[in-house]
Amino acid sequence: MTQMDQFTLNLLTACMLQQQQTLKKMEESAHSITKRLASIEEMLEWIEHRQRIAAQPANQLRSRNEKQITRASNRQKSAARKRRPANA
Repeated sequence: MTQMDQFTLNLLTACMLQQQQTLKKMEESAHSITKRLASIEEMLEWIEHRQRIAAQPANQLRSRNEKQITRASNRQKSAARKRRPANA
């Protein structure tokens, strides 16, 4: 093996080791990002769940109010029909 071949082999080995280190760092970063995304996803699910719980009584209250308004309107219509003369 010539001196030039030895130099080339050493250079390629150094480059390969550097690439391995870079890949390890990238894998660690990807793993860290994945963990963060998972925790953010859990937080968003929790927030959505809380919003659904908070919105539910308001929806029920609104529908209750709408039912009361409908009943009151029906009572008024019924009372108006009763007050109307029969032959009119």
